[in-house]
Amino acid sequence: MLDPAKPPTTWYEMVATLSALVQSGSDCALTIAWPASAMLENTAAWHNQAFATDRLVFNSRLAVRWVSTLATWKQSGYFTQATRRDEAESRFASGECALLAASSANYADLRSRAKFALGIAQFPYYDDFDGAPLNTLSAGAALWVMAGRPKADYPGVAQFLAFFARPEIQAEWHQRTGLVPLNAAAYELTRKQGFYSANPGHEVAVRQLLTRGTPNWKSLRLGQHPRLRNIIDEEIDFAWQGKKTSLDALNAAVARGNAFLDQQK
Repeated sequence: MLDPAKPPTTWYEMVATLSALVQSGSDCALTIAWPASAMLENTAAWHNQAFATDRLVFNSRLAVRWVSTLATWKQSGYFTQATRRDEAESRFASGECALLAASSANYADLRSRAKFALGIAQFPYYDDFDGAPLNTLSAGAALWVMAGRPKADYPGVAQFLAFFARPEIQAEWHQRTGLVPLNAAAYELTRKQGFYSANPGHEVAVRQLLTRGTPNWKSLRLGQHPRLRNIIDEEIDFAWQGKKTSLDALNAAVARGNAFLDQQK
């Protein structure tokens, strides 16, 4: 019997959970949104491992283990690969898949679409890696200020950015949207207001972003990042189809990705 109040915290503990779901008749125990690219980046940061410097360096022992584990789980029916945009989220919201690993930005949408009570848990990790868990990565949309406008326009822009960053504004935005706040002051204000006591799921993603202290926590700054993710997706898919070993697929993804980066210089 699975206890929803005690979700698995490590990938090792996840095996028993997935086995119980499959034995109970689930055709899709676990699906993951963007597993070969975005989730691979977060797995590296979560375990205090480098994904990239100015070049890709993620073909590590951790990545080989993670990709190999998912390949094995796919064969055993524990893991269902999602290949189209929003496919994993849709299969979870429909009730087809029991567990979903995805961005916290999907929380509000999933809550509105799902016809069941859903819970949120911390992203699992391997507890035999020193420094894990560290933190996951922030992502999402940004506010851009364009150059070349009349000088008189920019004081108004600065006032708006200062207004939007105020803790009380960020706290309200965070609580209404489910997206993470832009600063720690908004998180503290939200906590003091008792919002997380009533909505504990909203705090999970924020707490995963708070740890600092090593270069591996920083969000990635790579040119043509979506194109790089497509390359990684292609190579990891070869591993999950059994056409390449996990190590060969990761080595190829790094080599192809770095060759692509070199072309951008």
